[in-house]
Amino acid sequence: MNAIYSVVDNAVSSVNFDAASLAANLMLVNVAFTGWDASMTDKSTAREVEATKGAKGKAVGVRKFLLADCKELTAIRSHEGVVRQWFRSQSAPWLDGSYRAVPITKYEQILARLDDFRTEREYRVNSLISVYAIAIQKQAFAMGALFNRADYPSEDDLRARYTMQVSTVPFRADPGDFRCALPQAQLDKIKNDYRAQIKGAVEMAMRETWDQLHGAIKTLANQLRVKGMDGADKTGRVHESTLQALFDTIDVMDGLNLTGDPELADRVRDLRKIVNGQDVETLRKDEATRIAVKQDLDNLLSKFDY
Repeated sequence: MNAIYSVVDNAVSSVNFDAASLAANLMLVNVAFTGWDASMTDKSTAREVEATKGAKGKAVGVRKFLLADCKELTAIRSHEGVVRQWFRSQSAPWLDGSYRAVPITKYEQILARLDDFRTEREYRVNSLISVYAIAIQKQAFAMGALFNRADYPSEDDLRARYTMQVSTVPFRADPGDFRCALPQAQLDKIKNDYRAQIKGAVEMAMRETWDQLHGAIKTLANQLRVKGMDGADKTGRVHESTLQALFDTIDVMDGLNLTGDPELADRVRDLRKIVNGQDVETLRKDEATRIAVKQDLDNLLSKFDY
């Protein structure tokens, strides 16, 4: 979300944080995947097409999809997206983005869930392996003369290509002990640059945290619209996943409020009061409750001043 509301600009630009406190309350976690792309460029066929059609200068590209329409392969990719989205919702961005900040209060819980995700991924990989030979046969028929069995890894190689790696490092409040032989002025500059990077990382993390909260509220408010209310042309449908995502967001907000921003804490506290005890069925069927909750959410959104 590119447009940052003024209240956030004010809060983020005046970030005041205790680096030592952050070091005691944050871990940096990276989740990385490897796998098989199941596609490849066929340069030989591309050149044949160019020659046949009179094209020049490598104007044609041919890409072969080696397991097209394989639902087991699609399931692995979809699951990877679910893991990435979940982990993003539980953490805050950090520096170059390879690692994300995780509150220490949620650290063990998050790692346990990531272990569960890894098990789920292994199950999906096993499902792919179980149909791999048949899928290759089907693709041989579909690709005709373009099929080449050598394009496909062995089952063992395929299994080995699919990994999910979780790496953790502690957050360092200070650049630490330098042993390199540099002039003191250079060492001081490195330390100052590091502190500036940390400040920038905290600002970026707080922006995303504000955006995550605003987005979760706005999504539910939009689904609560009632035909004829505020010009709505139809009544929205409230999804259970939307309400659960809002509850999940509330649950992680305290940990992701890295600077202890009181305005952010106030918004979260107000939101808890609005949605506490609400359920999907009531919001779908009880119009009075639906309208009241939507009005409360709209009023809360107005405080974000987009």
